[in-house]
Amino acid sequence: MAANQEFAWGLLDSRRYNKYKMRLEAFVEEKLDRAVAGSLTPGTEVIFLARSKREDAPMFEFRWHRDARELRVGKREQIRHYDAELIQKAQNKEIDRAIAVYEQRASDGRETVS
Repeated sequence: MAANQEFAWGLLDSRRYNKYKMRLEAFVEEKLDRAVAGSLTPGTEVIFLARSKREDAPMFEFRWHRDARELRVGKREQIRHYDAELIQKAQNKEIDRAIAVYEQRASDGRETVS
C-alpha cells in the first residue's frame, strides 16, 4: 500500500517502484520480526501511548527510520505503525492462573511444570 501511495503522490518514479516496494517490505518484515522477538529499542522504536486510556487495549507506536533515496523528497523516511494489544477478561483469567501456578511451583522449589 505504501509503495502505491508514494507512486500516486508522484514521489516515486515508475522505474523504481518494484525495487522500492521490495525494499520496504523487507524492511518492515525485519522490524516486525524484531518486535515479535522483543528486541526493539523501547523509547525509540516502540513507544507506549499513554494517551490511550483503555486498560484492556494498551496502544503502542512503532517508529522506524530508513533510507529512502529512491523517493523524490529526501534521503530518509519515517515509518509509523500503531497497534493495540487486546486483552479480554478470559485471557486475563488464564494469565492470572498461569502466574499463580508458576508462583506456587517457584515457592516449592519447582520452577517448571511437568
